[in-house]
Amino acid sequence: MFELWQGAEDISDKLKLEKIHSLLDSFGSFNLDVPSSKEAGSIHSELRKKGQVIDAADSMIAGIAKINNETILTRNIKHFSRISGLKVESY
Repeated sequence: MFELWQGAEDISDKLKLEKIHSLLDSFGSFNLDVPSSKEAGSIHSELRKKGQVIDAADSMIAGIAKINNETILTRNIKHFSRISGLKVESY
């Protein structure tokens, strides 16, 4: 969600920005709970051992998505594609 909001803030067309904000406001979200945290820690550790380190925040996002069986929507396919069993789409 953070990445989507951050990307929306780069848009200068006010009408387009209002539409995007309306869309983003309609989305639900998932929390970084204990199961997601455990998954994120495993993801981060596994990638570190392979020398394929990603940001800790990306590991947490991936952990949340995997535990909740959700797809990640991101422009950062390179990092997220390193994570086994994670569904990723680009925009």
